[in-house]
Amino acid sequence: MRPSNAQPTKRSHGARRAEREALPVSSRGQRGGLKVFLGAAPGVGKTYAMLLAAREARRENREVVIGVVENHGQAEIGRLCEGIERMPMTRIHYLEQIYEELDLDAVIARQPEIVLVDELAHRNVPGLRHPRRYQDVEELLERGIEVWTTLNIQHLESLHDVVARISGVRMNETVPDKLLENARDVVVIDLTPQELVERFRHGRVHVPEQMRAVQSSFFSRASLTALREMAFVAAANWADAELRRANQHQDDGGSWPARERVVVAIDGARNLERVVRAGKRLADQRRAPWTVVHVDTGQTPEAQVRERLERAFQLAERLGGNIVVLRGREIDAEIVAYARDHNATSIIIGRTRQRPLAGFFRQALTQRLLRHNEEFEVTVIGAAPDAPEPLRKRWQRHRSTWLSVLRRPRWRGYAYALFVVAISVAISAVLALTLPLALANLSLVLLTGVLIVAARSSLAPALTAAVLSSLAFNFFFMEPIFGFGIVMYPSELIAILLFLSVAVIGSNLANRLRTQVAALRATNEQSQALLALSKQLAEASDPAAVHKAAVGAIAEFERVPVCLLTAGAEAGDMALVASAPGAVALDTRSRTAAAWAFEHGRVGGYLSETLPGVGWRFVPLALEDSRYGVLGVKLDELPIRPRSEQLLLLEALANQVTLTLARTQLTSNLERARVAEETERLRSALLSSVSHDLRTPLSSMIGS
Repeated sequence: MRPSNAQPTKRSHGARRAEREALPVSSRGQRGGLKVFLGAAPGVGKTYAMLLAAREARRENREVVIGVVENHGQAEIGRLCEGIERMPMTRIHYLEQIYEELDLDAVIARQPEIVLVDELAHRNVPGLRHPRRYQDVEELLERGIEVWTTLNIQHLESLHDVVARISGVRMNETVPDKLLENARDVVVIDLTPQELVERFRHGRVHVPEQMRAVQSSFFSRASLTALREMAFVAAANWADAELRRANQHQDDGGSWPARERVVVAIDGARNLERVVRAGKRLADQRRAPWTVVHVDTGQTPEAQVRERLERAFQLAERLGGNIVVLRGREIDAEIVAYARDHNATSIIIGRTRQRPLAGFFRQALTQRLLRHNEEFEVTVIGAAPDAPEPLRKRWQRHRSTWLSVLRRPRWRGYAYALFVVAISVAISAVLALTLPLALANLSLVLLTGVLIVAARSSLAPALTAAVLSSLAFNFFFMEPIFGFGIVMYPSELIAILLFLSVAVIGSNLANRLRTQVAALRATNEQSQALLALSKQLAEASDPAAVHKAAVGAIAEFERVPVCLLTAGAEAGDMALVASAPGAVALDTRSRTAAAWAFEHGRVGGYLSETLPGVGWRFVPLALEDSRYGVLGVKLDELPIRPRSEQLLLLEALANQVTLTLARTQLTSNLERARVAEETERLRSALLSSVSHDLRTPLSSMIGS
C-alpha cells in the first residue's frame, strides 16, 4: 500500500495540464466544480474531513494543492497537510501588521486540478483584488479550477437573522446562497451536540473573535441542535435542487408546469434585510422565483432610508432575487397590481413602525393590503419595537434636515398666500357693497382663494391662507365689524374648521398630482433616453459608429464622462475606443476593473463588489458567449449617489448597445458571406467561359 506522504504520480505539472487541455469539450465542461464541506458550527471537523478527502484524491492520482488552510494550532491539521503541495501566500501590510492571504494569481498561474481553500466566509485584508474570499473562489471556478472549501451554516446569507436570534451572534462574514446552491458536491460534516460541547470544554474548538463574548451560549446544547437542523435543511434543499436538475436533463429539458411566485415588498423601515431574507427562505421552500419590489411615491427619502434601501437591494441581488422599483402614490394598490400582472401567489411585507392613529382608522399599509387583497397570500414579517430615542440624539439625527428646511427659501409660498387672501378679501368687499350677498356666499370667495393657494403651493402656506382667510372673514364681514367675534359666535368656529379642511384636502390633492407629474417626468426622461439612444444606434452602420453614438448619447443623458473599451492586442489589456464629452484618462486601477468586468462578464468598479473604490462603473457588453467590450461611466462625479433604478437604467442602455453591436457584427458577417458567394459565382462563370472558348479549337485539333 502506498504511504500517505508518497508522491501519487510521476507525471509533471506541464504534462498534466496538456492532458487536461486535450480533453474533449464535454469533459472539460465538468471541471471547475465547487465542493463544500458544510458544518453546523466551528469544531465539527470540516477542515479535517477536507484534508482526508484530499489525501484520498492524491492516492487516485489527482493533482491537489493547498491554497489556504487554517490549522489554528492543531497538530492533526498540520500532519494531514504534509505531503500536499502548498501554494505560497501573499503578504499584506495593513495597520502596521503583516497578514497572509490567499495568493489568487499564483493559484491561477499554477492551474491545479483541485485547490483547497479553507473558510469560505473569510473577509480579506483591504488591498487585495476582492474584499471577500468567496469572490476569489468564484474567480477560480471561472478559470476551470475545482475548489474544495469549508463553510459553517451560520455564515449563509439568508440565515443571518435566524442564526443571530438563535445563538445571539450576528456574523459579519456571510456568503451568498447561490454558492451553496450551485455547488457540485455538498458534504455535511456532522457531530452530535454533546460531543461538540465536550470538545469545546476541552479547548479543542477555535472560537472566532465575534463569538468570544457569547461563546458559552453559542455552544449550548439547544443552540447547536438548532444549527445542526439548519445544516441538514440546507443540505436537503441542495439535494432536492440537484435532483430536479438531474430530472430536467434526463427529460431533455422538458417544460415545467406553472409555479408559485413570491413578491417581497419593502419600504424604508429598519427591518428591510430581515424581510428580504425571509422572502428568500420562503421562495426556496416553495421552489418559486421571487422579486423585491419598492414603491417610489415621489417624496425624497432621508439619507438613512436611502442607505437601507440600497443595502436591501444589494442583499436581494446577492441572494439571486429580481429588483423592481414601481412609481405611484398608493403603495398597496401598486403592489397588488404588480403581483396580479406577474401572476404572483404570495406577498411578503415587513411590519412598519407603530402608528396607533393610522391603525385605529385602518390606514396602516398592512391593513390596506389585506383589505384590497382577494387572491394572494400575505405574510407579515414582525419587527422588534424601536427603543425610545432620547431627545438629544433625535435632534442630532434630524438637525441637518431641520436646518435645511428652515433655511429653504419658502417665503414665496407665504407671500403668495398673503397676496391671494388680500385679493379674496377685496373681491368679497366689492361683492358685499354692490350685491346683497349672504355671509355664506362671501365665505365661498375666501374658500376659493384657500383652494387656489393649496393647489399652487405646499401644505404650510395653504394652512396659513386658511387661518388668514378665516380671521379676515370674521374681522371684515361678521358682527362686530372690524373686530373679532369668534368668542361671541362659537358656531363660526365651524367655518374656520372648514377652511382648514379645504386647505389640507386641496394641498394633499395638489401634492399627489405633483408627485404623479414628477414620476411621469422621470419615466419620460428614461424613455426619451432609451429612444434617443435607439435612434442614434439605428443610424450606425459599423462598430466605430456604434461606439461613438453610444458614449455620446449616454454622456448627454447622465451628464458625466463616459467611455467604451474593447479587448486589446495582449491578454488583459483594454483599448479605449470612444469617450464623451471629451478625451478621458483611465488610471491603472480603472483599467484593471474594466479588464475584470470584460473577462468575467459582470459589473465592476464603482458601487460593485469588485474594486468598489474606483470612480468608474464598468458594465460589460456581452451577449451569450460573445463579448464586445466594456462601457464605463464615471458615476462618482454625480452630485448625489445614484439610486438603484439609475443603475438598472444604465444596464438597460448597455444592453441596447450590446444588441446593436451584435447586429452590426451579424450584418458584417452576412455582407462578407454575400461577397464570398458573389466571388465564387463570378469565378465559376469565368471558368465556364474560358472552357467554352478553348473547347472549339481543341476539338478541331483533336479531329485533325
